[in-house]
Amino acid sequence: MTVAQRREPRALEGFVRYLGGFEHLHWLFSQSGPRAFAHAIEVEGTTTVQQWRTALDALQRSQPLFSVQIDVDEAQRPYFRRVEGESISMRIVDGGRCASWETELGRELATKVAADHAPLLRAVLIHGAGRSTFILVAHHSISDGVSMTEALSDLIRALSGESLEPRDVLPSTENLLGVRSTAPPVPAEPSGARRINFTTSYVEPFSIASRILDAELTDGLRRRAREERTTVHGVLCAAAIQAARGQSPEWERRTVRLLSPIDARKQCGVSNTSSMCIGAAIIPVPAEADRDPWRLARHIKAEHAGPTSRAGLAAALGMISDAVANVADADGALDFVDPVFAYEVGVSNIGAVPGIGGYPAVRLTSMWGPANLLGCDGEQLVGATTFSGRLHLLHTAYSPLSGLLESIEAALRQMCDRKGADTRI
Repeated sequence: MTVAQRREPRALEGFVRYLGGFEHLHWLFSQSGPRAFAHAIEVEGTTTVQQWRTALDALQRSQPLFSVQIDVDEAQRPYFRRVEGESISMRIVDGGRCASWETELGRELATKVAADHAPLLRAVLIHGAGRSTFILVAHHSISDGVSMTEALSDLIRALSGESLEPRDVLPSTENLLGVRSTAPPVPAEPSGARRINFTTSYVEPFSIASRILDAELTDGLRRRAREERTTVHGVLCAAAIQAARGQSPEWERRTVRLLSPIDARKQCGVSNTSSMCIGAAIIPVPAEADRDPWRLARHIKAEHAGPTSRAGLAAALGMISDAVANVADADGALDFVDPVFAYEVGVSNIGAVPGIGGYPAVRLTSMWGPANLLGCDGEQLVGATTFSGRLHLLHTAYSPLSGLLESIEAALRQMCDRKGADTRI
């Protein structure tokens, strides 16, 4: 690995910065279908549609990547270009006539976010007299789960009358780590998963289900995880795999690939300003590995040590940058994503989100996300956010395992049952 050389761009209209390797890959990958991701919040308090519009405009002004599109220069290198005067669209839904916010979220995820027109996100407001739900959908190149929760928190501050300070443009994660791989790319082995071409085989909105775990269980999981020398994330992954195997007899007898997105902000030393500052771990879990869920949770924690290290992130991003240098179009991106990132069970855990207090007129009560799909056959993604002391779980799938969240909760309760056998090593 070598230190990335800084190259000044030519005079490009509205130039913000070039895309990093992972952003570049996602830009290509997203051209093949609906690959955006989304979060939702629930808010109590009397508001007007205009108040939401004003707050969303303030949020857009504060976030530098919320007013961009992706263009290419003469050398076909993609870059973010700022476009003035294009507001984030906000579709209004009557809260009294809306069947469920999950249905609206599923419809939004099924609709592509085109990268060649600013801005690269859109919103849905399900407006009610005393309660509203707000959904924000974004192209993954400009944001991730951690920065989206921060943006939504800022939205509530703006909705309550607080001014938002402009945030700085964050460099790409590759630039922040200061390294790039120069080794030739190594072809990946096929994953064996069947690819879904959403652009041709997609029919119905993505399936979305939500569930809130009570504060007692959430706190119990945190305490028991410490005792068992693992993390809440490891516990959630173990429970999700166990629950998925119970719902799918086919998966009981074979290795399940676990997808676990990684927040790279700590390693990069940056704030939660909106950007795609992530990595990802793919962990194969053999059929016999989840018979002892606590041992599996510790194994998952150990498997994260490499991918979450600075060296591990740099190596992974270098591999992606090498691959992107040899990928010319969306089909090429799919050929790379399929064997590397295809998975059956994914757990994207944002962690604890600080509450927002001091606003008597408006109160944020729930926060959900992230929700998105890669397009792998049978994939099941569980987004997890701990808000107000309670775990919020969001299940996104194209072909969902019925009752997965209920089974995950049952598995978590069983793991925390001190009357059960002591499974510690």
